[in-house]
Amino acid sequence: MAGTPLNIEDHQMEMEEVTGDVLVKLTQALYDQIHQKVREGGSPEKPSMMSPSQPPAIAGDINIFASNMDQECEILGLVQHFVVQTANAHMEKKISALQTRRNQLLPIHRLPDEVLSSIFVLAEGTRHNRTQPLHMRTPFVVSLVSKQWRAVALNTPTLWTTIDVITRPISEVFIDRSKSALLGIDLLWGPDCCAHDTVKHLPSERHRDTYSAHKRYITDVGRFLSPLIPHANRWRSLRVQGVRPGVLESLLSSPAPSLEILHVQATPFDADFDVSSLHGNLFAGHTPCLRDLSLASVYQPLTSAIYHGLKDLDLGWITYPNDSVGRLLHNLAMCPLLEHLTLSRIQFAPSEASDTTSLASFTLPCLQLAMFTHMDPGTLSAIFSSVRFPASILLKVTGEGDPSTIFPSSMDFPSHLPAVSLIRRLRISGNLTAPHAGVGEYSAPNHGLFNLEFRPSHQNDDTFPERVCRQILTHLPFQSISALTFQCLLDKYVSAATFASILEGLPTIASLALLSCSHTFLELLVCTTSSRLCPALSVLRISVSEITEASLIDLVISRRDTTDVTSLAHLLLSGCNGMEDEDALERILERFVEVHWEEQWDTVFDDKYARLIASPEP
Repeated sequence: MAGTPLNIEDHQMEMEEVTGDVLVKLTQALYDQIHQKVREGGSPEKPSMMSPSQPPAIAGDINIFASNMDQECEILGLVQHFVVQTANAHMEKKISALQTRRNQLLPIHRLPDEVLSSIFVLAEGTRHNRTQPLHMRTPFVVSLVSKQWRAVALNTPTLWTTIDVITRPISEVFIDRSKSALLGIDLLWGPDCCAHDTVKHLPSERHRDTYSAHKRYITDVGRFLSPLIPHANRWRSLRVQGVRPGVLESLLSSPAPSLEILHVQATPFDADFDVSSLHGNLFAGHTPCLRDLSLASVYQPLTSAIYHGLKDLDLGWITYPNDSVGRLLHNLAMCPLLEHLTLSRIQFAPSEASDTTSLASFTLPCLQLAMFTHMDPGTLSAIFSSVRFPASILLKVTGEGDPSTIFPSSMDFPSHLPAVSLIRRLRISGNLTAPHAGVGEYSAPNHGLFNLEFRPSHQNDDTFPERVCRQILTHLPFQSISALTFQCLLDKYVSAATFASILEGLPTIASLALLSCSHTFLELLVCTTSSRLCPALSVLRISVSEITEASLIDLVISRRDTTDVTSLAHLLLSGCNGMEDEDALERILERFVEVHWEEQWDTVFDDKYARLIASPEP
């Protein structure tokens, strides 16, 4: 039967034949029943609607006859209304029942309730759901689809566990329907993060309701949390942004035995704010299930057990006036399953910053990511002296200091930071406008697992890049580097002698790239009787350079005619403004090396050249 839609004109004659007599008999029976009741009520007898009488000739009889006809029309109207209403209700019921049976054949209705429940929970946890107004949130949308879906939704407690600034007005409903499931509480100015308009620095259109609600609640956090605090034993997560320092400590003084995630970002301390005045421990320090802790501008003494047993730790913009870096390291040692560690702008009192007395080194075998941003070099030195990082660590360090102040001279790299000796592809970078320097592993086309960015303590310290480059090999024991990239390195900051010393210390280099570097460094690659840098070099890339054709030809030929030096196999060029005739240069060089002209003046390797710079097997 599926296919062409049914048309009423095609079946009207057949339906009229069936309903003709039936409809006449039905309406006559209904009319007679109503008319009989009207007669019993005292009204005069009226002629049948099927056999009208002749109109009377006397004027008085005319009025009576007209009145009877009006009443007859009224009865007929009642019959019509009843027939239509009854037929509609009957057919709607039959159609609905048939559609229900039909829908039950669809795959979605053959899914077990448990599967539907899981799908609803996944939908509720999406970031898109958090951007919706209350009536468009997943729990309410799915409840309106069908009786089955509503029953599933109401019997899925985890669907009702998220209480944020949008659902807070009906938090009692969520607390009741979530039964004993653990609650996730968010006092955030956006769904997981604040999406701002890049021009006006305002919340995006779809987040403005959330932002406005957060603005109302954050001025009175106690009002937001008041219906939730009695259920603190059911809290699984608490995430708060923009709270004033010291507010939560007074509100959250009871234990939270089920809390797994705690993220609090407070407004920054005023310059004259006395951090030591904050004595309260969040949740009385009793959070035995806590695994993910993130505090920004939130002081909690390092003696608190809140720092123990973590998998994720993120601390930023905090001063610890009465704690030492040794206490911080003790807490890290109490987190043997730690996977992610981020420390940013953490400060200790000067007398406590280097106190690591009686602390043995320890291993964090599960650590995957360690990020240190704008940390005191003494604090970093204490961390690298005490922590044994796994070889697979993703390490990123950004801040003031140089390798000598961050990595202790007595540091045992093979046991504490074995990743350094495993690096095969190295990047050393400077800055075209400021005396900064960085060193790290790269993986084309993005940076890789080991990145250090050093900045001078004084902004105009032009000797800083030179100092960092000299220390790269003396304080970081790189071994068997096969691919080296110099990026934005200028001879105004780094001398040719220091550049040459780096290449001398890395004799296994097979691929070398100079990106936006001074062309004088390239002249050092010309082989002479007294200088044979990079004897294994086979791939050379030059991008954004003032090198001339003559200098490049001398470089290529010298490396071909020198014994114990590998000839260049590939030369990659882009943005070399000092060359006047690229076609003539290629005709000369093609006898000695394969030349690749790159269209873009990128500062990273293109994927298509990855095979040329692939690291050899160790």
